[in-house]
Amino acid sequence: MLLAEYYYDKDYQNRSIDIIEFDTLQTKNTINLSGIQCDSKIFHRIFNDVDYIFYQEGQFICMIALDDFIEQSPVCYQLKDHLIFHSRGKSIFVDTKSLDIAKQLDKYYYSFKYQDLYEYAMDQDFNIYEYENLEGFNLTKKLQLYHTNIKWMYAIETTLNRLIIFFGNEKIDYNLLIFDSLTFQLVGNIENYFNHLIKIDPIGNKIYFLDPNIRDQINYFNFSANLSECYEIIPVINNGQYLMIEEYQDMKKNYLFYNSKQVGKIMVKDLLTGVIKEISKEFYESCGDFPDQLDEIFINKNLKQTQEVKKDDYEIVTEINSEDILIENDGDFVYLNGNRKLNWADFRIKSGFEFQDESSFCIMFNQFHEKQYIYDQATWSKIVYFDKQSLKFESIDLIEETDLEIYPHQAILNENLGYLMRIIQK
Repeated sequence: MLLAEYYYDKDYQNRSIDIIEFDTLQTKNTINLSGIQCDSKIFHRIFNDVDYIFYQEGQFICMIALDDFIEQSPVCYQLKDHLIFHSRGKSIFVDTKSLDIAKQLDKYYYSFKYQDLYEYAMDQDFNIYEYENLEGFNLTKKLQLYHTNIKWMYAIETTLNRLIIFFGNEKIDYNLLIFDSLTFQLVGNIENYFNHLIKIDPIGNKIYFLDPNIRDQINYFNFSANLSECYEIIPVINNGQYLMIEEYQDMKKNYLFYNSKQVGKIMVKDLLTGVIKEISKEFYESCGDFPDQLDEIFINKNLKQTQEVKKDDYEIVTEINSEDILIENDGDFVYLNGNRKLNWADFRIKSGFEFQDESSFCIMFNQFHEKQYIYDQATWSKIVYFDKQSLKFESIDLIEETDLEIYPHQAILNENLGYLMRIIQK
């Protein structure tokens, strides 16, 4: 066999791979890859006298047997140094560097992780394993998460403090479980309420699905609270009307894409702020595989904004919870998800520190570029910040005094490396 990778008109982000019969030079199959952000890699390996090809497709690693040009098996589960393949009731753990089989186990195994904070393997009986690869591949059982089994795994998603598993088995066709990812305590269990899950939004703490009673209507609920089966179900609204599945295009990060009434246009809605903008289908297709570019849509002043959320309509709150999302700030308020705002000058009194200015604060990112803190410069020689995860104020004494700047734009704190950067100009 001969493998040929190519692309047209310098469009290196969209490539094709032809699998060619070497003797006859006839193309047996073509695999189309989209959203390639770096040099792609194709691996060949023989398992049990069968030729396999591994390649990347979007965020997944895929494999294909050269003798079978129809079946393709996406690998949706990956540990730090191993890929997990499912085959005939077994799990095959493949070393990502050597492509050797490190272990073969007689159950289906899955994996879940969040950034570099935690990573676990889980088998079909909900046993959780800690994963090590220091002196060879090793799984150590930590606990049993839930007393049932998985026959069909539909989705696994993680946030900083939530683990969401959507699965089915012989007893329950569709079961959604929500756990605290730190304690593994069950905080939500919904059985057979919906069978068509559209998207789990870990940023907005929402799950979008088709309404089981009203055909083709898209609903969502917020999974950040411990509400068990009493989640408040809310329909997604588009210009005062329920959003239907035929209008829906996609969801990425906290952005919802749906059809515009104008031909060749797509609407994109920021689900955190409520702002809606209109983009061309070409722009939508080019940015769809690059989630980081979606933020630029709402920074780009040239794009038409079809809906402005008036800040006068925001509810004023006096507390911040760990589940809240920090959206933006102005000279007086910190804006939160759910059309809420917090008066920062009033809130920071709880810190016990004295501040020289009322407008010396901004939202601060952690090392994973998540909005976790609110930065404020109390004096020429002291930084004070609020951590929404610990719900505590912390302070940093500066070795050298620095100018007290009002209206800082942004700040970044890396607690592991011990550096803080403040961006002043907007």
